[in-house]
Order: sequence, then structure tokens, then C-alpha cells
Amino acid sequence: MIGLVAILKVKPEMADAFEASLKELQKTVRAEEPGCTQYDFFKHSTEENTYVMMEQYKTQADADAHMASPHFQAAAAGFGDVLSEAPALHFLQHIS
Repeated sequence: MIGLVAILKVKPEMADAFEASLKELQKTVRAEEPGCTQYDFFKHSTEENTYVMMEQYKTQADADAHMASPHFQAAAAGFGDVLSEAPALHFLQHIS
């Protein structure tokens, strides 16, 4: 199992558009990526305009396929307009 936690800081005026974009991406990932077992996003409760993505994939190949997918690439292309800084990505290996 491969895990990924992404911390995304969003420009305040772009929060609504960002959330709508992530909801669409989430719907597509869940429908089209059987190797993805979790694809959830959260709004941080104490850090304003900060979102956390929690993702799990069955294999590294599934994670790589997600990153290369047209739907992820299209969403990621728009991140530059909405993020206030580069995402912090934490790749994780499942222990138990």
C-alpha cells in the first residue's frame, strides 16, 4: 500500500473554485481508478486556506498511473492559478 498526504495552501479568493475542482477530480478518480483505495480531501481546521489530501494506492504503479492520468494532469495544470505556494507532498509506505 502506498500513501500520499498533500498539503495545499490556496489563495483566499480561489477557495470555492479549488473545492469545486477537487470534488470533480475526486469523483473521476473514484470512478476510473480501481487501484486508488482512498482519495479524500479536508479543509484544515486551524490553518486558514489550507487543504489536506489523503490518498492510498494498492501499488506504486497505481500511484504513478494516477499522477499520469489525463484527469489529474488537467486538474494539476490549474493548480498554479489557485495555490499560494507549492504543495507539500509526503509519500508514505504502509506498515500495518
